[in-house]
Amino acid sequence: MKKIWLILIVYLAFYHNLHASCCSSSSTGGIPRLLPHERALVELGSGVRYNYGSFDQNSSFAVGHLAKTPYLMFDQELLAMVRVVDFFEPYVRLPVRLQKSDSDVGAGLSDISLGARLPIFRENFFRGFGSLTLIQTVRAPTGASLSSDKTLTNAGILGSGTWQITSGFVMEKTFSGITYGLGYSLSYEPDHFRQAMRYPGLIHAPLFTIGFIPFDAGALTFSLAPIFHGKTVINHLPIENSDRRKLALSAGYSHTLHSHIKIHGSLGLDMPLVYLGKNGSSEMFIRVGMRLGVF
Repeated sequence: MKKIWLILIVYLAFYHNLHASCCSSSSTGGIPRLLPHERALVELGSGVRYNYGSFDQNSSFAVGHLAKTPYLMFDQELLAMVRVVDFFEPYVRLPVRLQKSDSDVGAGLSDISLGARLPIFRENFFRGFGSLTLIQTVRAPTGASLSSDKTLTNAGILGSGTWQITSGFVMEKTFSGITYGLGYSLSYEPDHFRQAMRYPGLIHAPLFTIGFIPFDAGALTFSLAPIFHGKTVINHLPIENSDRRKLALSAGYSHTLHSHIKIHGSLGLDMPLVYLGKNGSSEMFIRVGMRLGVF
């Protein structure tokens, strides 16, 4: 009996130190985190994205949106997250989008995402190592797309038309009051036909972040994310020089209004430098939001 109690005590001590705990509520990998004392959170955000240019297959950049492509998008998102157990924090993201092209405006529900943060171990659980969190997301094709109605205009295409599964991780380490983060995500879209083309759907996205707290009520975060898309496939054959890439740079600020309430804002852009991007549009964005923590 004593051995059983000893094993139980050792297990509980190990488990207590295993889950991640961090003093910051800023998002990692685009997903907000729960503070150790929070049971749940609700976040409401609004954003504007503007398509200001594009890269060609030779990685040359030109100002001006692509013909007939939505170039101004307004997003409203509601995200809710709850802590079921210390190592499992599921969430749901409900987006509504309005977007405008040269001649039309479309609005409606976009693709819904379901996922979870999985904190594995906190910082310095292994001496000198940072914290580790896994992130898993499934995006459902709930928005209007070409696959659901061939008569939709480009401005009315609010969803991707396909499921997307994303797996990733974020590692963070604090040194001299500055938090450094390194992450990676791999997204997969099951093959589907759209406008006679089939996409392999592999998207690789490393993530580099740095954040610090200049004063008690505020926190600054900067991030850099290269994004790589696989080649387009037509008739089961990959098309040469059809892969896509871009480099996104962003900065965010979070301010505490109340123990339960934070406001935050961020801005960023796909960097319009020659040879950084390829075969795709470049956007700039600004987002503001409010976060309500539930104790």
